[in-house]
Amino acid sequence: MKKWLVCIALCLTMALLVACNDTPPAGSGNGGSQDSGSQDGGSQDSGSQDSGTEDGGNEDGGNEDGGNQDGGSEDGGTEDGGTEDGGNEDGGSQDGGNQDSGANVENEKIKGYLKALLEGFRVDPYSYLPEKMLPGAVSVNASALAQNYTDGVSVSSIPMGGYGEQWNMIIENLAQSEVFFGALSVVEGLTTTSVSIFNKYLDENPEATAAHSFKSGIYTVSINYEDGVLDYVLDYTADFPIVGTQTAQIALSMDVSAGEKTVRVQLGDANALRYVVSADSYEFAIRYLGVRRAYFSVARDGENTEGHIYEYLTVKGIEIASAADFYATEDYVTAVGNKADGIIGFKNYISELYDAKSGALLGYEVRESLSALTFDTLWFDLASIDGITSIRYRAADADAEIKEAFFVNGKNTEWTAKKVSILNTSRRFDIEFRDRYFYVYNTAEEKYEKHAVKVPMLFVQEAYYDSFASDVKSENGITVLSKVATSDLEMIKSEYAEKVDVFIANKENMTVDEILTFIGNKKSFE
Repeated sequence: MKKWLVCIALCLTMALLVACNDTPPAGSGNGGSQDSGSQDGGSQDSGSQDSGTEDGGNEDGGNEDGGNQDGGSEDGGTEDGGTEDGGNEDGGSQDGGNQDSGANVENEKIKGYLKALLEGFRVDPYSYLPEKMLPGAVSVNASALAQNYTDGVSVSSIPMGGYGEQWNMIIENLAQSEVFFGALSVVEGLTTTSVSIFNKYLDENPEATAAHSFKSGIYTVSINYEDGVLDYVLDYTADFPIVGTQTAQIALSMDVSAGEKTVRVQLGDANALRYVVSADSYEFAIRYLGVRRAYFSVARDGENTEGHIYEYLTVKGIEIASAADFYATEDYVTAVGNKADGIIGFKNYISELYDAKSGALLGYEVRESLSALTFDTLWFDLASIDGITSIRYRAADADAEIKEAFFVNGKNTEWTAKKVSILNTSRRFDIEFRDRYFYVYNTAEEKYEKHAVKVPMLFVQEAYYDSFASDVKSENGITVLSKVATSDLEMIKSEYAEKVDVFIANKENMTVDEILTFIGNKKSFE
C-alpha cells in the first residue's frame, strides 16, 4: 500500500513539473495567461476580460492590447505599440515614424495648410470701414455737382456730402488697390486643379520635400512648404485694366503657427501690391504706375477702428508727401491729416469729422501756422448757416485789378470778412472754395468714378465762434445763425485738440524706402 502511495505521489510530482515547464512566460501570448493571470486574471471578470485582459490587463492592457498585440507585440509592441501602430506601422514605421506619424502625417498637415490658404486669402478692405463712408453709400447725381457759381446758386443746390481731402485719400488708395485684387480671381479658377495636383504629388512622393512646380494653361504654379511657411505662387502674362498687357506674379503665403496670411501681386515692373491680413487687422502697401507709393493699415478693437495711411505722390516731377490717421466709432468718423490738393506746399493739419450713420461731413477744423501765429479755424457747409440763402462768385481778372469776391443773398455788395484787429489782420470768418470729392457710379464702366468739386464753405476762427453772428451782422448786415448741433461742434473741437498732435507724431513713421521694403520683390525658389 505504501509503495502505491509513493508511486502516485511521484507521478503527481512529475505531472506538476511538466505543467510548470509548459506554462508560457509572463510577457508572451497572453501576458501570464489570456487576460491577467489566467484567462481572467484569476477569474474571468476580476482579472481578465474587463480588468486584466481584453480591457485592462492582457488583450488591451497586458498582452494583446497592453502587452503583446496592442501593448507589446501586435498592437502595443508590434502592430500598434511597437510595430504597426505604436512602434513600427503607427508609432515607429508606417504611422509613428514613417507613413502616418512621420511623412504621411506631415503631408496631410501640408494639404490642410494649402486648403486653408486658398480658401482664406481674399480680403475686402472696405469691410473695415463704416458702410456709410464708402463710395456709393450716399447717392449722388453727377449733374448736380456741376454748379456755375458765377451766375449765382441757391445754397440748397450746393452739393452736400462727399469727402474732404483726408478721407478721400483713404478711399482713393483702396480703390486703386482693387486693380490688383481683380487679378486674384485667377487663383480661384486654379484652386481645384492646384490642390489636386499638389496632393497627388505628396501622395506619390511621401519622403520628398514639399516643393512642387507644374504648368496649368498659361500659368506656372509653384507650391513650397518650408520652416512653417507655405507659399503658393502663380507666374503668367495677361491683359489687365489700366496697366495693359503685363507679366504678372501672384504670391500667396501663410505662416501656419501665427495664422497670418500674406498676398503679393505684381503687374509688370511698375505696379505691385502686398497685403497682410489677420483676424482683426489688415495692412497693404502699393506701388502704382510709377507715381504713387502708399502704405495703409487698419485694425479693429471691438466696435472701434483705427487706421493710418502714408502716401508719396509724384506730380509734375515733384514728390508730395501726405499722411492721415483715422478713427471710427459707432457714432463718428474722424480723419486727421495734412492732405490738401488745392493748396500747393500745404504744411498745416486738418481734422475732418463725419457722422458714421449717415456719412455726412459735419465739419472740420484746420491748424494753420503763419510766422509765430497759430490759427484754429472751423469749417462748415453753407447749409449749416441759417440766414445765407444764395451765393455768387466773381473771379479775379488777369491783371488782378478786380479781385475775386463772393456775393450773398443776391446783394451787389461784396461779402466782407472781419479782421481780428488792426495789428492782426487775419480774418475772424470768411467764405472760400474747398475741394470736395464725390463718387458717382458709371453704369457703362461698372465702377465708381471720382468727381473733384469746388464747394464754397464758411470758416470761422474757433476763438471767435461765439461772436460769429454779431460779426457777420456788423460787416454785411445779414442775420445769421449756426445750425451746427452743439454735440457735433464739441466733437469737432475735442477730436481736433486731441488727435492733431498725435498725427504730427505719426506723420513720418513710414518712409518711401520702408514702403518699398514692405512691398518686397517677386518670389523665387531658385
